[in-house]
Amino acid sequence: MNLLVGGAGIVLGNTALAESCFDMAKLPMSDRNLRKSLNFIAVSTDSQKSCGGCAFFKATQTASCGTCMMFSGGGVAAESLCDSWVAKA
Repeated sequence: MNLLVGGAGIVLGNTALAESCFDMAKLPMSDRNLRKSLNFIAVSTDSQKSCGGCAFFKATQTASCGTCMMFSGGGVAAESLCDSWVAKA
């Protein structure tokens, strides 16, 4: 499923998981634009890279969800990915 944000698509693979971690429709436009500018995708297509393995990701009580420092602590799914991905040390 593709979710259109300001005319550009953000790909959502596992929509149910993504929606349990964050709700794109409820994010402020500035947050949606930031995700768009960083080519955020809800489900990574790279088996070696996902938010769960990124230095900017902080897991929450739910292992499949967390927050991202790049998105001002906004919610992301552990299986998501953006262009700012950096491997955890």
